[in-house]
Amino acid sequence: MIKILLLISTAITIANAIACTSDICSRVRCMQANCTGRAVLVPNGGYCGCCDACVTYLNEGEECPIPLRGGSPPTRKCSDGLECVLA
Repeated sequence: MIKILLLISTAITIANAIACTSDICSRVRCMQANCTGRAVLVPNGGYCGCCDACVTYLNEGEECPIPLRGGSPPTRKCSDGLECVLA
């Protein structure tokens, strides 16, 4: 039981330690963003602003992405004038 708690606390610590530093982009290898469908190319819209990203802007009534702390930015966002409301 103690091992499981230790593993969980270690995972949480590592997840919260992900941070964008001033030199992070020199260590990131970006893939070319090939946007399809309704996705729009957002320059520097990826991890820590280092890479371009494809983002799909959601219309009213479409499902919002679950907000997560850390990790890569979402690939779906609300269109201008809209906001996600968690029910």
